[in-house]
Amino acid sequence: MGLAKVKPSAAISFLRQRDNITTERHGELEAEAHARAFTSAGITEQRMLNRVSEALLRAQTEGKSFDTFQERFAKISAEHAWLPRNGGGNPNAINQRAFLIYQTNLSTAFSAGKWARLNTPEAIEMYPWFRYRHHTCQHPRVEHLAWDGLILPRDDPFWATHWAPNGWRCHCTIEAVSRRDMRKNGWSVSESPKIEWVEKRNPATGQMVRTPKGIDLGFAYNPGMVWQDNEARRAAHAVKPLETVGGVPKAVVPRPVLQQAQAEQIDALWTTKSGTAEAGTLPPHAQDILQKTGSNDITSEKALPLDAVASGAIPVVHKADSFAPEWDGSVHISADTLNKARNHHPELEQSEYQHIPLILGNPVALVSESLNASGPGLGIIGRIGQQLYYATVRMKRGALAARLMRYHALSAADARRLMRRKALWGNINNDPK
Repeated sequence: MGLAKVKPSAAISFLRQRDNITTERHGELEAEAHARAFTSAGITEQRMLNRVSEALLRAQTEGKSFDTFQERFAKISAEHAWLPRNGGGNPNAINQRAFLIYQTNLSTAFSAGKWARLNTPEAIEMYPWFRYRHHTCQHPRVEHLAWDGLILPRDDPFWATHWAPNGWRCHCTIEAVSRRDMRKNGWSVSESPKIEWVEKRNPATGQMVRTPKGIDLGFAYNPGMVWQDNEARRAAHAVKPLETVGGVPKAVVPRPVLQQAQAEQIDALWTTKSGTAEAGTLPPHAQDILQKTGSNDITSEKALPLDAVASGAIPVVHKADSFAPEWDGSVHISADTLNKARNHHPELEQSEYQHIPLILGNPVALVSESLNASGPGLGIIGRIGQQLYYATVRMKRGALAARLMRYHALSAADARRLMRRKALWGNINNDPK
């Protein structure tokens, strides 16, 4: 049953694709919306919710335990002076909420990842059935016990509403079943159970909501199925890098107009979370530095003068012998990179990502970045008003576009440290102290 095992990367992808939506109480979001959005009842400040979401994602990407998330959640709660609703008299309220967030979101993420893993063409052929499993717990739900061992075809409607987890602190799981499993264990396909629907009052809206008996409110959906459908819709609207602006080839479009179009592409990528946008265009001197860096002809031992290209400090790179001869200076950003930046730097507003074309196109300084599997890199320091930003751009040999790998705000002190250690060009003398 190797295919049934879910890699953490699948769960991370599920967590990363969700939007962060604040709510006063559980139930404000419809059940399926939880597959598309991260929320926690009572966390009504967007910045705090962004930080909690980032802490949850970091715990997974770094392979950390619940204890690490719990510590980060307690720190975030203290910094925002936040307590759960009716939790003022409970000294363990913060830790209990941390566990609820961690357990519920990770079980849902791994459940969605399992669905995705079990619906590849190979898995569909190998595993015709799914089996419901109830695992021993202190307070078992009667209905969940009754479903234990149920074997149904993978396309049975039961799995659209009963794909575990099916409630708060539910430990049920779903197993994939092969033809060999059926023969080896003497199993047979079960009769599809008739779903009994009951009405429960939504605590947030006061409205009565239909849900299958035995399933907690907000859990009667298949997170992997919703994720799969959502990804299909996103793919249909995936952003593609610019070729023209208003029907005019981008090569002849005035720079301010091109930068506005690039900012609009980043906005579209923010919304769709699918595809690749054109993030900006490096100026000629930055292009030359990156080309020469790719050829190992430039080091960061000494900062170059502002007129480095004109003075000959950076020899002009000729197309015939450049690292990427067909590159026009454009820089692309993928949806995955943008999502990572949003999760790692929840303090940045959407409007600050619209600055990227200006940062790339009008740097105040350039610093060296070490070589890695994504190719040689160039660090770009830019300024919007009094705020500095830092972007890392990398290029692979022969590529048609460079890749934006990192983007975040930068303090003046950090900028000075970078310039002391890694400066290639420019200065930040006009930066705020």
